[in-house]
Amino acid sequence: MKTFELMNYFENLRRKRNITQETFLHEIVSIRQYQRYRNATSIVPLEVISKMADRLGIDNRKILKDFEEKKVIEKESADHLYNLIVQGNLEEASTLILESEDKIFLQAENKKLFDISKALFEFEMKRISKYHFIDRLFTIIDYTNVLRVNVVTEVELLALGLIYLKSEEHRKQVVSKFIEIYSNNGTSILGNSLYTDIQVLFWIAKYLGSNNEFKLVKSYCHKAIDLLHANHSNYHLDYFYYYLAMAHYYLEEKTEYNYNLQKCILVVSLKESEEYKSKMISKLERNFNIEVNNDMVYYKNVEVK
Repeated sequence: MKTFELMNYFENLRRKRNITQETFLHEIVSIRQYQRYRNATSIVPLEVISKMADRLGIDNRKILKDFEEKKVIEKESADHLYNLIVQGNLEEASTLILESEDKIFLQAENKKLFDISKALFEFEMKRISKYHFIDRLFTIIDYTNVLRVNVVTEVELLALGLIYLKSEEHRKQVVSKFIEIYSNNGTSILGNSLYTDIQVLFWIAKYLGSNNEFKLVKSYCHKAIDLLHANHSNYHLDYFYYYLAMAHYYLEEKTEYNYNLQKCILVVSLKESEEYKSKMISKLERNFNIEVNNDMVYYKNVEVK
């Protein structure tokens, strides 16, 4: 357990119960020492934790259980805010931002995610320019340091992804970091998920394809597809088959092109959204000069030159 996170939990409870710091800490520790605990510059003794819990009226036997539950809720809330903004639900996101504005976060990564979400919200609302949005992201994650270190967090990767999407100037630099992570050279992701892995591999494949690095596109697409199959997931699977088909098309590898194009169409046919199906099929027909019938399984093949 990180005791400074527990101190932030206590601080939130103190505020909610309208207890002054002086009253809360009286005959336990000084305010200065309390700040050291909250800044993680000093370890909190168990005796102090027990006294603070008593002062707040918390059963010592339930402290850790309640604390862990609050961390889970905080993480879910931070994720929910980011997803609201990405999905364009800005009105609900605005309400959640106001509710969390003065909140003391238990975990630093959740605070980073909140700050990233708030910056993205202000950018989407046209309150800040793209330049200021990117600059905010640089500050939140310490961009220069993230490019240098061997371990990055999931939230830092998310911010790098936003920089990749919004800043052409820094796109090559960000993709180089992504490739470093997935080239097994020692750089790793702290607390990563399948979603994060696949999203980053998606960005890599897309960037490499736009720069005609088709052999590398194949390598990263196969990594992603193997990972998705191992986890029984279809997230971005149609796009990885699409990028593979595109790579084989330009490398004049007819058999592999046909195979991956058919796989792509099959995955698209399983999508629930008719709008998504229509857009994706139109993309395939346009880029490969093919025709897909109503069954979305067969297509008129065009010879690879």
